[in-house]
Amino acid sequence: MIAAKIKATQGIEGARRATEIPWSETAKEKEPGPHPMLPTVPPNPEVPEKAIRRRFTADYKLRILKQADACTEPGALGALLRREGLYSSNLTTWRRRNN
Repeated sequence: MIAAKIKATQGIEGARRATEIPWSETAKEKEPGPHPMLPTVPPNPEVPEKAIRRRFTADYKLRILKQADACTEPGALGALLRREGLYSSNLTTWRRRNN
C-alpha cells in the first residue's frame, strides 16, 4: 500500500502556488532592500551594555493621567498611549502611586 502511494507521487513536484507559478520562477532573486532607490545599510550588531531607562517627571505623569481620564471616545486612550510611547501598565502604576 505504501509503495503504491510512493510510486503515485514520484512524478509530482512539490505544492504549487494558487497562481500556478512554477517554484523556479518564484525562487529568483529580487532586488535587494525594501525599496530599489533606498540604500541598504546593514544593522549595527553592537548591543549597548545596558539600556537607558526613561524617567518621567511628576508633572508629565499628572498631565498624561489627566489626558487619559479625558479620553471618552473608543480608541482615544490607545492613540494617546501610542503617541506618548507608553503602556497601559504605566497609567495603572501612576494612578496607584498618585492616590
